[in-house]
Amino acid sequence: MDFFEHQEAARKKSAILTVYFSLAILCIIAAIYCVAVILLGYFDDFGGFWHPELLAWVIGMTLLVIFGGSLIKMHTLSKGGEAVAQMLGGRKVHPGTTDNLEKRLVNVVEEMAIASGIPIPAVYILDSEKAINAFAAGLGTHDAVVAVTSGTLAKLNRDELQGVVAHEFSHILNGDMRLNIRLMGLVYGILVIAFIGWQTLRLAARSGRRVSRNSKGGGGAAIAFFAMGISLTIIGYIGVFFGKLIKSAVSRQREFLADASAVQFTRNPAGIAGALKKIGMEANGSRVHNVHAEEAGHLFFGNALSNAWLSALSTHPPIAERIKRIDASFDGSFEKVASQKAQSQKSQGKKLSVEGSKPLAGAAAMGGGAGLAALAGEALAPENVIERVGAPSFDHVARARQLIDAIPKRLKDAAHEPFGAMAVIYCLLLNEESEARTIQLNHINTHADPAVRPEVGTLAPLVQDLGKEYCLPLADIALNALRGLSPEQYGVFKEIVSSLCLADKKIGLFEFALQRLVVQRLDSFFGLKSKPRIRYFAVDQLQVEVHLLLSALAHQSGQDETLAQQAFATGLQMTGMDYALSILPPEKANFARLNKALDRFEAASPAVHKTILAACAACIGADKKVSIGEAELFRVVAEVLDSPIPPFLPGEFQKV
Repeated sequence: MDFFEHQEAARKKSAILTVYFSLAILCIIAAIYCVAVILLGYFDDFGGFWHPELLAWVIGMTLLVIFGGSLIKMHTLSKGGEAVAQMLGGRKVHPGTTDNLEKRLVNVVEEMAIASGIPIPAVYILDSEKAINAFAAGLGTHDAVVAVTSGTLAKLNRDELQGVVAHEFSHILNGDMRLNIRLMGLVYGILVIAFIGWQTLRLAARSGRRVSRNSKGGGGAAIAFFAMGISLTIIGYIGVFFGKLIKSAVSRQREFLADASAVQFTRNPAGIAGALKKIGMEANGSRVHNVHAEEAGHLFFGNALSNAWLSALSTHPPIAERIKRIDASFDGSFEKVASQKAQSQKSQGKKLSVEGSKPLAGAAAMGGGAGLAALAGEALAPENVIERVGAPSFDHVARARQLIDAIPKRLKDAAHEPFGAMAVIYCLLLNEESEARTIQLNHINTHADPAVRPEVGTLAPLVQDLGKEYCLPLADIALNALRGLSPEQYGVFKEIVSSLCLADKKIGLFEFALQRLVVQRLDSFFGLKSKPRIRYFAVDQLQVEVHLLLSALAHQSGQDETLAQQAFATGLQMTGMDYALSILPPEKANFARLNKALDRFEAASPAVHKTILAACAACIGADKKVSIGEAELFRVVAEVLDSPIPPFLPGEFQKV
């Protein structure tokens, strides 16, 4: 199952969710109607249970409460992952933190994000939670967060932490997050009846105490109030039951998938298995004590709640079963694991690594390499590209760590701070031609924040000496820190970026790619852009835009006109469009027009996205090599199509 099939599976899960939700509403309405008939005396005074007017009132009021509760919760959660993290008591970790444990977490998240080809998620810590647990939340990759408990930081080594984070990235990449937030909103609606019942009982208890102190009679109202509270609470547990059933139906199998994906990402089964074993050995396991744990339990890495009396109602599979699927030698004895761990610690001692726990094999051992630059090997098969969307391998994670480690510390430190990150982006856009560079520096000195200007002067030489393959990973880190700007600061920053790109009266490929990434990742974060509704369900509806995109890609190969036409034709054939089209000349396949085309691609369906991405892969792989320009443009297209593509690896393709 590829990335696009996973996305479709998540949408089908939404249909199951709707069925359970509807069934829960019907049961709640039936229960409330029965109680109303009895408590209001309809059964005795009017005879029988069938009273259409009363039923209509019950249906109307119940739907109002349930859907009102769901809408309120969904509005709260519409802010994305950060709203969920804050609701659960999370503290945002500054990207430039100097705390060793926090820095280790930030490094692991950055590695996984760059390896996956997605924006680096914000990182949160649940300081008050001492058990081992974590979650990922968000409406999409643009607002995702990864949160861990303080117990996770303190009790796991780097490999185990990486296994947990990789598990959470699987949820990000497989489309689980949006489904999980929608699930939180719907489940909250059917839990509202129980909340009302609990509050009614509390009020009845207080009212009863006041009546008993102040009067010898008049307790009838308090008794009726108490009876209503009891009834609503009991009925509310219908919602609790269905809430657990819905979360279980959506979550359990996806936990197995995320565990398997974590092993694929890290090529280290001992990492995630070790984290799960430590949960099994803990007295509190993975229990979360926050008051909102019940409604968010399905988000977590481990079971955040007390064990369900019925396994079908548990949001997570048994911890021992998860371990056995990863480590076949595990016999279910956590006591034996604890004994082995104690012996190992006694002989070896504990060791904490911030930057890495051991040398990397695989991609990182390849040296400088090309990353998103010229690569070597076979032709870039479109089906291979589709298979790797949303599915980074160990080599991609290793490559990401190698790229990050190779960036000078001074640049990384600056990229982790909002003002330093602005300076980094400005430096990446500085032109090599002296005249244009002078214009750019003058614009920075005139319009940039005074705190940013000296940073540009300091960082510019370091960026100039940086290999091209490290520029976009550095930009990834900087773009994450730029979320710390105010909306006003971001507006000024974006204007300066646009001016720097146009300083020489033309926009180069890297300038276009970086500017589009800035807009793509930050405009939505600052509320300047929303995800468009899907309007295009067939690639033929975007014929003009596809024609333009494939022409632009073919020209980036650096080949002559004949070979560029062949690359264009190869890509066009993958779309299935039966049109006799010729490649557009470079002046017509310009970046201004391409920018508008990308805007329309955003409104296409996932199936159309898949076709366009495969066509792009066929186009750039037609000459059996990938140039820097092709790779950079391909990455921008994949980002717009919401199709996270891992970085290409050195040695994958070979020039002919």
